[in-house]
Amino acid sequence: EARASEHTIRRTESILRALATMSRELFAQVDWRSALISSFQALGVAAEAEGAFAVSFSVQDGQPARVVDACWLQNAPGQVNCAWVNSLLNQTHGWEPGLQNREPVQVPGVCVHEIGDGLGSLTLLPVFLYGALWGALGFYTGGEPLVRSGPEIEALGTAAHVLAAAIERSDRSRIVGEANAKLELALEGGGLATCVLHPELKTMEFDERASRVLGREAAEGYVSIDEFDSWIHPDEVFTYRL
Repeated sequence: EARASEHTIRRTESILRALATMSRELFAQVDWRSALISSFQALGVAAEAEGAFAVSFSVQDGQPARVVDACWLQNAPGQVNCAWVNSLLNQTHGWEPGLQNREPVQVPGVCVHEIGDGLGSLTLLPVFLYGALWGALGFYTGGEPLVRSGPEIEALGTAAHVLAAAIERSDRSRIVGEANAKLELALEGGGLATCVLHPELKTMEFDERASRVLGREAAEGYVSIDEFDSWIHPDEVFTYRL
């Protein structure tokens, strides 16, 4: 029992080290799927799993649907093997009843399944996005079922939280990028220019169109507030200061 406990502690420490690497990679890259695939190997090896994957759930035409977003297999590293993951999940029960019934999905904090005799075990950890179930992280082991300790489950659960944060960050960046692109099109189409006031720096920043209107080089996109004040027509000073 002491040897087994020591082994579990070492495995948990390995998972935490791999998790730190995964966190850095997820937040350093724009494409979280690529970052996850590249970091899955270290996390899977640390968890002594033969395969690790991230799968997102949805409902399409009233039927549950799964998308394998990232996958690592010990025998095929870097390969997203959707058939393998779906086959594995089809052997589990009680994970997606809400999807079948089109009701809110209720899942416990962690689901651990034993998959048949001699087929090993599958640890599934829910990934919640904006308060709703997005999907799950899975860690598969063959042979004898692997019993994971509480701290180990918590470490793997942290990986699910980190993944959710990376996806939300990616979504926000995409939404902001789309909004900026639409704003740019509107400004260009309307012949409008923009300037931004930086009170803490006491400067005004102009976009390229405003710089052209003012007869300045695009590189000279900043002027002091005092200089900008001097350009305001006397009749407009009161409105401008408001």
